[in-house]
Amino acid sequence: PSMASALMPSVTRQLAARQPGIELEITEGLVDELVPALRRGELDLAVGSWPRVTDAAFATEVLTSDHILVYARSGHPLQGRRISLEELGGHAWALPPASQRWRQQLDELFFGQGLSPPHPAVISNSATYLKALLRSGDYLSFLPRLLVGDSTDLSPLDVDMPVFAADV
Repeated sequence: PSMASALMPSVTRQLAARQPGIELEITEGLVDELVPALRRGELDLAVGSWPRVTDAAFATEVLTSDHILVYARSGHPLQGRRISLEELGGHAWALPPASQRWRQQLDELFFGQGLSPPHPAVISNSATYLKALLRSGDYLSFLPRLLVGDSTDLSPLDVDMPVFAADV
């Protein structure tokens, strides 16, 4: 989902300029949907910020790198100060499914500090929905920077935690 809006429009324009008349079908999905579709031959290419697929049938290439951060709406009560992981536990979270690597990294971060990971009030595989929900309420989420883009109504929180990098 982060690549559909962040990277693919530029790629589409470049490919259309090089190959006039080409027809593209862009499918947005999560790794647990896209990689099996790639294996079945339903897709020719998958672009995403998940761990490299170690399969001899696939060739992988890093296109860019992204950062996964805790986001909230601009003006959220936690904005404007350094926050500990403990403070995040009591807030409402909207997160991707547990099968997503960045969600697993968030859980591992909390476990590593002896804390229970956030129990999401909302789970969705829709990036569009998660961003809209964050804009309209006091939810927190753990999202790739490329997914959020240049949005002025969503901002990363200053959380006392390591920055998670994800190759695309």
